[in-house]
Amino acid sequence: NEFWSALLEKAYAKLYGSYGALNGGTAREAMQDFTGGITESYRLRSKEPPPENLFEIIQSGFQRGSMFACNILPDPKIPEARTPQGLLKGHSYSITKTHLFDQIQLIRLRNPWGDGVEWNGAWSDHSKEWDAIPKNQRKQLGLTIDEDGEFWMSFQDFLRYFDRIEICNLSPDPLDDPEGSKRGWQVSTVDGEWVRGSTAGGCIDFLDTFWTNPQYVIRLDQPDRDDKSGMCTVVIALLQKYRRVEELASLTIGFVIYRITEEDLRNKPIPMKFFKKNEYRIVARSIFINSREVSCRLKLNPGLYLIVPSTLQQNEEG
Repeated sequence: NEFWSALLEKAYAKLYGSYGALNGGTAREAMQDFTGGITESYRLRSKEPPPENLFEIIQSGFQRGSMFACNILPDPKIPEARTPQGLLKGHSYSITKTHLFDQIQLIRLRNPWGDGVEWNGAWSDHSKEWDAIPKNQRKQLGLTIDEDGEFWMSFQDFLRYFDRIEICNLSPDPLDDPEGSKRGWQVSTVDGEWVRGSTAGGCIDFLDTFWTNPQYVIRLDQPDRDDKSGMCTVVIALLQKYRRVEELASLTIGFVIYRITEEDLRNKPIPMKFFKKNEYRIVARSIFINSREVSCRLKLNPGLYLIVPSTLQQNEEG
């Protein structure tokens, strides 16, 4: 009986020019458009595994007000195909809560349709696993035995059956931690562009022109409060603006991160010879993909770092 959601969808479609322009969009894009947050995406069942501390990342994200979505890859032959476990393929689920019970990591998901199609495995609504949890604790967790599309499952099963998780980290400005003091997040946003023949140098394979890409320096000087090794967590995101509105395909984009010194900054932009001689100073590379946004979460030592975003090929404008 809710009507506001239809109005919101209409306004969103108007922003992009038509309802058709929303086709092929992702939960990640929508969360970012509505909040202005920084998004991350992790594949769960690929050759490159997600971070070992993914459950802790989700837990801390809830403390910061982050939003989460996840999905199973679609079946090209059957839209919204249902798995034997009661999960829908090609359908975006929201993650609404986490809980740690007796060393068992639990996660609560919701099918936004709320139509009763739910997980039927361990820790589902009627499973025997809940018998081990006291009734008052079940109440605190908000466990309901209803066909409302919301269900619990073990994090181990989540990693087994889902293909991707998408995280939207909100700006820290309006967010307070449980103790009322600000979390140690700092957010910086910069605009730039790739211009043919000037700043569109292509990826690192094109060393003669790679240095002409935009260059951004960051200084990390506040180690994580809970990291005994003194490392800093940083999330770096590269976003292509307005491609969907202009009905343009996304460019294949990515970035490379170097550890640098004050000495390296004497010449700006940092010249070609630095990149030809200092490949060993690369601390991270993102994937290159034709997605609106590419991001990665890193643990780095305090210090100076250079971020060089680029398109895969030379002279691609964006």
